[in-house]
Amino acid sequence: MEEMFMGKKRNPGLVILYAFLTLGIYNLVWYYKINNEVQKHDSSQDLSPGMAVCAMFVPIFNLVSLYNTANRIKLMQKADGSTDLIGPGVALLWAMFFGIGYPIYVQSALNNHWHEHVVSDAAQEEEIARLVLEEELVGECTDGPEENGLATNNDAEKN
Repeated sequence: MEEMFMGKKRNPGLVILYAFLTLGIYNLVWYYKINNEVQKHDSSQDLSPGMAVCAMFVPIFNLVSLYNTANRIKLMQKADGSTDLIGPGVALLWAMFFGIGYPIYVQSALNNHWHEHVVSDAAQEEEIARLVLEEELVGECTDGPEENGLATNNDAEKN
């Protein structure tokens, strides 16, 4: 089974703190990283994390980039069968009216998505282990006693 790329869980509060301490530079680094993680996780999406960051320096394009990033996260969530979807419009409103709300909202959605993968991967592994065990038990029950190394009473009496 092919291993799927998993993004990094980050504390949304620390994303804001680091952005504040670096005068906004970490915000650009974070934005690149999340776009890169989405691209690695869902290779069907055509995006350039570098272009997404460059768009942040151009008015109007920065808003489009913020919306598109949230939308790509939503598409990734849908493709993986998640029911807890991010709202790209809500993310854009957070960015426009309460700037620090965008990283909190987006990073929280990503953290939830990565957590869902960990839980679903563990459940799949548990189900596979159960099926393998069940198959082994069924195999033992269908094998004859001689094949299992067990002798029947008649075999023991003959010896």
